[in-house]
Formats: sequence, structure tokens, C-alpha cells
Amino acid sequence: MNDEVLTADERRCLRMWFRQAIAQAEQQDVAATLYNEHYGNEAESDTPATHRHTVARRRSRKGRMIPHLREMVF
Repeated sequence: MNDEVLTADERRCLRMWFRQAIAQAEQQDVAATLYNEHYGNEAESDTPATHRHTVARRRSRKGRMIPHLREMVF
């Protein structure tokens, strides 16, 4: 077995390289999590997502009296 001693400069370079690799892995993990939260797991499904799903909306109050005006009527 060959036990070579690393210089301080080599250890510093290795430390920086590992920190950069860990930071990049964390960035990719966070990006994947955010993507999955926003788009769901559509990227993993077999069918391509062409349109976003529509969200049910509340009906408008057309033709109804506004509540505070209804209270004013005697």
C-alpha cells in the first residue's frame, strides 16, 4: 500500500472540490423538488402534458343584490 502525504494545497483543493460537488448536488435536488411541486409528477408520467388543468372558479354574482345594499332596503 502506498501512503502518500497530501500537501496543504492539495487538501485545500480537494476540500473545495467536494464542497462544490455537494453544493451542486443540493442545487439539483432543490430544483427537482420545486419542479415536482409546481408541475406535479407530469414529467414522470407516460402521457405528455399539453395543457394545464383548469381550476374550478366561483360563480360570479351576476343579477344578485350586493349584500350591503340588501341590508339598506326597508
